[in-house]
Parts: sequence; C-alpha cells; structure tokens
Amino acid sequence: MKTVKIAHRGERVGYIDAIRGFAILLVVLGHILNIGTGNYDENELLHRIIYAFHMPLFFFISGIVSYKKTEVWTGMYFMKFVKRKSLVLIVPTFVFFVLAMAIEHKNISEAFIEGGVGRYWFGQALFQMLLVYGLISWISNRISTYLLMPLLIICCLSRAICLFVDEEPLLYRVFVSREFFMNFYFFVFGLMARKYHGTFTKMIESSNIRGWALVIFMGFLVLVYQEWMPSFAIKLSNQLFLRISGVLLIYCLFYHSQKYL
Repeated sequence: MKTVKIAHRGERVGYIDAIRGFAILLVVLGHILNIGTGNYDENELLHRIIYAFHMPLFFFISGIVSYKKTEVWTGMYFMKFVKRKSLVLIVPTFVFFVLAMAIEHKNISEAFIEGGVGRYWFGQALFQMLLVYGLISWISNRISTYLLMPLLIICCLSRAICLFVDEEPLLYRVFVSREFFMNFYFFVFGLMARKYHGTFTKMIESSNIRGWALVIFMGFLVLVYQEWMPSFAIKLSNQLFLRISGVLLIYCLFYHSQKYL
C-alpha cells in the first residue's frame, strides 16, 4: 500500500477529515439515542459502543493535527499560541454557555459553579490539553528536548485520577477535570502518532492490527456485560480498553480506506 503522509500546516488529509466527520455523526447519533428516543434501555448496547470511543476519537485526531515539527516554542510563540486557541475554543464555549443559560432562564454564575460549562465541556477540555502541551513544549525547548516523558507521566496520572476520584469539588467541575483526565491520554497518543509518524504508520499498515483491534474491542464489550465481573474491572474495561481498541480500529479502517476517499 502506498503510504500517505500526514499533512503539513495548511494542508488537509482526506482520511483525517473523514474520521472527523464520522465522529461528528456518532455524536449526533448518540444524542438522538440518549435524548431523542428517551429509551436508554432499548438502545443500551449501541449507546455503549458509540460512547466507548467517539469523544476519545476527537481528542486523538486533535493530538495528531496539533503537533507541528517545525514549531519553535519560544515564550512569545507560546503566548500567541494561547491567545489563538483561546479565541477559537474558550470564547465560543462560554458564549454558547451564557446563551444557553439565558434561554433556559438559569442564573449563569450559579450554573457555572454547580456544573462548570456543562454540555459545552469539549472546547474547554481541548484548550486545557493544548495549554499543557504548549507549556511543556516551551519548557522542553528551554531545558530539554525530551517532550515524551513528562507528557506520558501526566497521561498516566490522568488515568489514575479519573479511575479513583468520584467526588467532584468546585475546581474539579469548573475546570471540567473529569473530561480532561478521561481523554487527555488520547490527545497525547495523537501527538505521539504524529511525532513518530513512520513507526505508527508501519504499525497501522500491519495486516494483523485491524483484526486484533476488533477482537479486543468485541472481547471487552462482552466482558462489561458479565455480572460476575467486579465493578472496578468493568470500569477499567469500559474506560480504557474499549476506548483504546475502538479508536485504533476506526483509525485503521479509515486509513486503509483512504484510496476511496
């Protein structure tokens, strides 16, 4: 198979855009099942499949398109980076949040303290991930060129916090910490997939990777419905293995279908 390179700044890659479109369709379908039908039990399996990987898929692709090999992380560049991302992510998030609260006749400050930006969490969570990435990149440029290790440490800590913390104090809600911790490692995986594109592409082009991803996904999907499974094992399977295998499976399918896109 002919390898298609990841695009440089300003360029587009067909299968990456196709994955984005597919993820958007999954979000719409998930909301229809969750809100439109009002019958969660009837659609539980499909709901679980969709919610296993549709948002992690967004963050994985966001990581891929965020990494730029040519970027030089000076202090000035970091400040411009934060300003640019604030305008495209934070401002729209809070504008829609304020408008929604006004339409629903809710007190804006009370609603924010109670649940943060609520259903508009994606933009804020992605901004915080980009902020962490930019900050570590800037520090790495000044002190060390090794960006991988601190990101992986934060990634591992994010999973541990998400799995063991059930209470949501004020700051935890305001900074959409649960959503951040649940998805940050997918953003990091996307960064690493872009940074080490050659190695990642060889893995994706392996004839066995799609089959293994499908087997793992279906296997853990079956396990989460077993009554004998401990609750922690179900949570781990649902939030970790299903998500990783689902994202990998969808990426593989679109990558190998790029000649049709």
